Amino acid sequence: MDASKQAAPAQPTTKRADPPLAHHAMGSALIGIAGSPKVRVNQARQLSLFDRPHLSLASSQPELSFTSANLGFYSFIGQPRWQGAPLTQASNQQAFANQFIQLPHKALNQLNGGFAMAYSDAKQCILASDPFASHSVYYTLIGQQLIFASNLMSLLQQLQQAPSLDLQAIFNYLYYHMIPSPQTIFKGIYKLKPGELVRCYQGQLHHQQYFVAPFSENKRQQREQLQQELKQTLTDAVKQQLPSGEYDTQQIGSFLSGGLDSSTITGLLSQLRPNSPCYSIGFHIEKYNELPWAELSAQHFNSPLYQHKVTADETATVIERISQFLNEPFGNSSVVPTLFCAQLAKQHGTHIMLAGDGGDELFAGNARYAKQQVFELYQQLPRTLQTKLCDPLVHASSLQRWRLGQKVQSYLKQAKVTLPARLESYNFIHRLGPEHFFTQEFLAQVDVEQPEQLNQACFNQPDGISQLNRMLWLDWKHTLADNDLRKVSSMCQLAGVDVRYPMLDRQVVDLSCRIPSQWKLPFGKLRHFYKQSFRDFLPEQLQTKPKHGFGLPFGIWTKEHQGLQDLASTGINTLASLNIFSPSLLKQVQDLHQQQHAEYYGELVWILMMLGLWLKQHQHIKLNPNKEVAA
Repeated sequence: MDASKQAAPAQPTTKRADPPLAHHAMGSALIGIAGSPKVRVNQARQLSLFDRPHLSLASSQPELSFTSANLGFYSFIGQPRWQGAPLTQASNQQAFANQFIQLPHKALNQLNGGFAMAYSDAKQCILASDPFASHSVYYTLIGQQLIFASNLMSLLQQLQQAPSLDLQAIFNYLYYHMIPSPQTIFKGIYKLKPGELVRCYQGQLHHQQYFVAPFSENKRQQREQLQQELKQTLTDAVKQQLPSGEYDTQQIGSFLSGGLDSSTITGLLSQLRPNSPCYSIGFHIEKYNELPWAELSAQHFNSPLYQHKVTADETATVIERISQFLNEPFGNSSVVPTLFCAQLAKQHGTHIMLAGDGGDELFAGNARYAKQQVFELYQQLPRTLQTKLCDPLVHASSLQRWRLGQKVQSYLKQAKVTLPARLESYNFIHRLGPEHFFTQEFLAQVDVEQPEQLNQACFNQPDGISQLNRMLWLDWKHTLADNDLRKVSSMCQLAGVDVRYPMLDRQVVDLSCRIPSQWKLPFGKLRHFYKQSFRDFLPEQLQTKPKHGFGLPFGIWTKEHQGLQDLASTGINTLASLNIFSPSLLKQVQDLHQQQHAEYYGELVWILMMLGLWLKQHQHIKLNPNKEVAA
């Protein structure tokens, strides 16, 4: 096939009256039906429609849709860049199409920025996500038709009837507190994994992981030179996110929690565009409040800071709105402060927000990485020493009499478990057992081992890398793509602002993979290489402060707040009617939360509540069915 001619911008069959959502206040949207027989997409009146021989597609970003010389049709959402320039440029579209038609995986690996893509020609349809799936794509195959959308509810509008719930997904939700890709809450509907390409050919789906992190352990590099390169690369990544051209007047700001990543992004933004605002959320409960650290960073970089302390009353007013908006059940309670922070930015005229997500997973900043270093000392012992000296101590009754002996036994019990299973030592299901949570009828229909199998497969995917890098890779999938990015992107969309992630710029990611593990995390020193790289840039106090999560004091509030208690009861009572969870568990969780550890059991109450509320709100999904789609 000759693809040497210039790619031509595709012309939509109809255009919206409003301007293209290149910087989308309502979020990027993509809906399509490919295959035979030809069917037009349903419920896409606010989008630009494209009518191709084997594809009907609607997009919020028509400037990113184009036809190549071989008559292949491409449509992107997000902010894809090719060789440093936006893919909206016709020359870049041509160059990408030339590469893609020959080697799709290579072309996708040369893209930068967050994106999702659909490609179609006379023989096939291809869907692809960026390496962190920062833009979701849901899909299903019905007969010879591949139906896909960036929003799960938009996909459901293309179907004749609502699909049934996937019980395995419900089990996995309680395990992960979210539903990891490629699963969704519905049977037969899937979502793209990060860095995945899915090809539909002759009614069959073929999956390819086009992106696998290029980790290396080359210690012959000059450390100081690599540190300078990191500073420059991250500066360039922030610069790439600044609005330009006709959108140059749009205000850009940043999330600022007071941690290393948000502070770095805020500081770099202040250098590139002085007086750009930053936004912070705090709480009246001191242990959850990081506003003093945010104030320190903002003052250090002379950045205007807007802040707000979220209350229990405010939280109670948004929970159902959040649950209704989310595509699937989602159990990360920090959606609440994220939404309030995004709304604060919107209220002050900010159109684009920069987020620092990804730094801990790229540069080894999570406490569990250092903790696992301690347990890995046992795994490095000779096998004979483990079995003859250490193993007998695990059950030695004499050690149980002393606190030190109990700690030794606890260490050995955990250390004997290999990675990645050891990472789940404190998982609710691991600690109490599946039978404590679910009915026997439910457990008979699911695979309780599936989450561990998914973790192991992901952990083992890259070849020949360190245990630390395997943990990072696992977190790129479950902590970033399936959790944090989904949280931040969806809440920004709900608030009506765009969000971008400079830390996940492809050049930054590739550079992080070149940093040897011992430089990233010398024994017990989290983010060591990163802190050394930015030691003259960040406030000194910030570099030594203990790591603090972006949490919500839901468990503490709910002990006293009637509105939150009512929401929790509504969600949990919904679950009680489904014959999925043990009836005794649901009452026990609420009792333990009230009588014992409010924060610990409050997290479980939140997870169950959000599942119940989502199911209640979506149990009677009203479809305007696309009757042309094959049954």
